[in-house]
Amino acid sequence: MNTITILIALLPILLLGFWLWMAWDFSGNNDVPERDRFYWQLAFLFTSIFAAMYYYVTIYRKRHEHDGY
Repeated sequence: MNTITILIALLPILLLGFWLWMAWDFSGNNDVPERDRFYWQLAFLFTSIFAAMYYYVTIYRKRHEHDGY
């Protein structure tokens, strides 16, 4: 197999793993206000990887900066 084929096959697996990581963190995050929780759930379901990236940038990273991660 050539390198491009491996990268193309690996990309969806990495994106799915990232989405699962952010969805798992979101499900246990009690800092998200209840009024916003429903909209985040819809975003994770319908826009999947883009919502996961947006969640990572806006909430996950900022929350974990204080933890020293």
